[in-house]
Amino acid sequence: MSQIIGFLDDNFAIIASDSNIADENGVSIASSEKLFVGDNFIITSAGLSFGIEIIRGFISHSGVLDLITKEEIENYLVTYGSKQLENFFKNYGKMINERLKRLYFLFAAFDKEKKLSLGFLGTEGTAPLANFTIGNIITAPRRIVLETKLVKLLGKTKNEIENFILEHMKKISQQDSAVKSPFIIAILDKSGNVSVTRYS
Repeated sequence: MSQIIGFLDDNFAIIASDSNIADENGVSIASSEKLFVGDNFIITSAGLSFGIEIIRGFISHSGVLDLITKEEIENYLVTYGSKQLENFFKNYGKMINERLKRLYFLFAAFDKEKKLSLGFLGTEGTAPLANFTIGNIITAPRRIVLETKLVKLLGKTKNEIENFILEHMKKISQQDSAVKSPFIIAILDKSGNVSVTRYS
């Protein structure tokens, strides 16, 4: 499964993703950017590549319906994303290896109180998407050692943290064939500015 990383500090949030696309048996078949930027939010997914289609649908709706807060994004994914996923499994579920029926969404956005936040939703098997309460740091799939190291970087500069995440994404890709470059790292600051860097 692909790797995604989320990091939240007082003044900015960082979301990182690799670009591997696998088939129904987990075999890498393509490379595609899986990190998307909207109006004051960043969102990515890991697991089933169908998550990319759910995000694309959300991006198109977010502009029309003005869905930009953490709560609005969560509600859309739990409601409409789960319905899309249910239909996907009805049509293609039997073709997919059971161990690959996992999907996670990670995003950075402002909540209704205008506080910069991370959001994380996921499902395993064919259950609907569920919202999970997380702290300032999250990895999916979980890498506890990396999360522990990231905790120690709270308060450091954006560049220091971005470089650290990039270094570890490269290390993970050397150990895990399901994680492949290019790596995409996006930063959303407390003023709503977004920067996105692609690392081959």
